[in-house]
Amino acid sequence: MGKSFFTGIIFILIIFISSYIYDNLQYVHIYLFLCSAILILLGIIISGFGVSGDRMRANLNSEDKEDKKWRLKWTKNLMITSLPPLAVGIIVYYL
Repeated sequence: MGKSFFTGIIFILIIFISSYIYDNLQYVHIYLFLCSAILILLGIIISGFGVSGDRMRANLNSEDKEDKKWRLKWTKNLMITSLPPLAVGIIVYYL
């Protein structure tokens, strides 16, 4: 959990540094929201949440315990990683 949170902070630093280098600081909140949206969409895709109920039930019945652990671990990590850029994006937007 801690690694995922710090990965999100690293994403924030990379976005701020690249925005400063390319002189686009007025758009930094858009880049932060885009980073969060991409991470959340990846989490949704990996979790299988974006499919219909019948397909979700079939996927859950056909996977083994290892696959389920992997899927849930990566979904949780991606969602935690998306929180710092989202929070900083909201703060920057309202400043």
